[in-house]
Amino acid sequence: MEQRYPERITEIFADSLKRLLSFSSDKIRLCIENTHAVSGAILKTISNLATNSGLGLVWDIGHTEQLDETRRKQMIGFFMNNLPHVKLAHLHDVVGDADHKALGTGRLDVITYLEIINTLGVDVILEIFPEKDLLQSLTYLASLETSGKINRS
Repeated sequence: MEQRYPERITEIFADSLKRLLSFSSDKIRLCIENTHAVSGAILKTISNLATNSGLGLVWDIGHTEQLDETRRKQMIGFFMNNLPHVKLAHLHDVVGDADHKALGTGRLDVITYLEIINTLGVDVILEIFPEKDLLQSLTYLASLETSGKINRS
């Protein structure tokens, strides 16, 4: 639908988010998370709503890393341009085409992203499955801290 009717889909998306923001404004902070590829028009709409209507952003770093190079650069650019609106980060590694993997086992530059998260001062959720991989990730993070490669804040 987005390819066939891009303007209409963007309008409907913006209207839906505006209604949700209006309804939730005095109840909860509404945030939107990146998942996979998103069109430039939708990203622009999200950016406008974050700037003008209080929409928060959740940066799923692993999903960003799963994108092809062009879309990955687009998504990183989007978040760099919208850093003040990032309220939460999701962190997991990517091995091949699979995500939600143990940190330090794939292609994610964990140290760089932890520096960004630390600079932003936002909470991070480790989205790693199964539990043994989550525990392995905690050990990995502790080793980075012990070696002085990261600082816990």
